[in-house]
Amino acid sequence: MATFRKIHTEFWNDPKVVEEMTPEDKYFFLYLLTNDNTTQIGIYQITKKPMAFDMGYSPETINSLLERFLHYHKLIHYNAETREIAINNWGKYNLDRGGKPMVDCVKAELEKVKDWTLAQRIAERVETPGIKEAFRKYLESKGVTFPDGDDTSTTRGENNEEITSNEETALNQGFDDKPTIRGTSGGQEEVKEEVKGKVQQQDKEQENVRSIMQCWDQNGFGLNKIHAKESLLLWLDDSQFPNPSEMIMKAMDIACASNNRHLKYLEGILRNWQNQSLLTLAEVEAAEQERGAKNGQAVHNYGGGYGRSQGKSYEETMQELEAGNKAFGRANI
Repeated sequence: MATFRKIHTEFWNDPKVVEEMTPEDKYFFLYLLTNDNTTQIGIYQITKKPMAFDMGYSPETINSLLERFLHYHKLIHYNAETREIAINNWGKYNLDRGGKPMVDCVKAELEKVKDWTLAQRIAERVETPGIKEAFRKYLESKGVTFPDGDDTSTTRGENNEEITSNEETALNQGFDDKPTIRGTSGGQEEVKEEVKGKVQQQDKEQENVRSIMQCWDQNGFGLNKIHAKESLLLWLDDSQFPNPSEMIMKAMDIACASNNRHLKYLEGILRNWQNQSLLTLAEVEAAEQERGAKNGQAVHNYGGGYGRSQGKSYEETMQELEAGNKAFGRANI
């Protein structure tokens, strides 16, 4: 294992880094590229606890950063079962020189890889002939078609689906070293349908995360408030809402209209809805229409009560919000 890693100076001018990454993202990406577990092939085993210790972050923050790099930035692939991570563009920027010592090192490290689909991801961007041939032989030994740019075979398409399915395992679940069985004839069609369904579900979840984060970043909730973002995203997995993403977006609309762009305010709105068993947009809007009719007032900003906090100070609004929580949402916020 080399004692240094190569970082191109253009890293700091890359539009994705400049325009899309927070300071925490940049720090995390540099860590992924240079930590002590990295290898010559860009695939290595790592767990969250050492990452948290090295970076001085909580495990929850590391989990959030991994999610961002998997689903938002799309710069890595991660297999939670084998605990292996692959840096997507590693083959392009770091496997750019050949020679027998380098090829021998690549071959040796490939033999240690538990999830060969990660090697397939790296191979897609390898351009150096000797290194490319080493990846080709390794993948062919696993019965996999090498991912040439002009390869449109069914085999490669199926493998790409399998690669994506490795990311379905939640990052915060337990790990084991049980091998994944692939390529068996029995139940192959069933597996393909299951993988397809999981991929579609994952795409939907990724889009929900992107929409919420874009709304947060573009509407003044705090671009660098990563802990607040993490807490808000937890509502996607831990709430009573059948469609939590649309409820979060609705709460953010209300917060913007009320000029109270704070996590505590957003969570207060969501809690109130749950306490009142208003779990869909239709139920929220119906309740607000009824409230407006009783009070003889027009309903604005997606639900009268929340919109009427506009113009109040943050402290005044939060006092009303807490009172509403204690009354299970009966008071206006």
